[in-house]
Amino acid sequence: MTAPQNPKANGAGAKRPPQIKKALPTVVLVAILFVLGSLPGWMGRSGWMDILRPAEAAAASAEGSLRIHVIDVGQGDSILIDAQGEFMLIDGGERGQEDTVVQYLRDQGVEELRYVVATHPHTDHIGGLAYGVLAAFPVGTVIAPRFSPENTPTTQTYEKFLDAVTGLAANGTAAKYARPGDVYPLGEASFTILGPLKEDGRNYNNDSVILRVEYQSRAALFMGDAEKP
Repeated sequence: MTAPQNPKANGAGAKRPPQIKKALPTVVLVAILFVLGSLPGWMGRSGWMDILRPAEAAAASAEGSLRIHVIDVGQGDSILIDAQGEFMLIDGGERGQEDTVVQYLRDQGVEELRYVVATHPHTDHIGGLAYGVLAAFPVGTVIAPRFSPENTPTTQTYEKFLDAVTGLAANGTAAKYARPGDVYPLGEASFTILGPLKEDGRNYNNDSVILRVEYQSRAALFMGDAEKP
């Protein structure tokens, strides 16, 4: 019969030395602090204040930046560009989407629009502008394509758009035709008109105002509905 082994003899159940006991809380505390300190970086944030004050952090990160908002207007286009608090709106969606666009702009803090670009006369681009957006904000400059008398659209929406621009012009808004090569400032950014190079008339998509927005080392191209020609 084998005699029972003493558990203390092979280390089982042996007590830790006093110095190890004293060191354990410190080791655990250091590990916790390391994890907590590293968490913001793992979350893609620079520090704990970014987590505790997300609104302030977002506002700070937006300073000196250019932001492009593609607004959901269903069928159609509406794009807001924010360059350090100066705003440009490209198109306003279809008629019936004006409230959506206006509310979105107000949610972004828009009080006035330095530029409104009506890329071309199809209703899913200028409908919202004609039936509410242009009347909702002060506008510095409206930019649109030029048409010869024989190619000028005769739709009710385009007529309404022209009436809205005429009303703005009476209150000091500049109304300008898109001329390739013209450059406009927008905050710390700028944009250049690239098209249309010539009037199509038969296909208003190809009469779209095309512009290139440049900010620091980046650029974005906005085509309206321009097709291959």
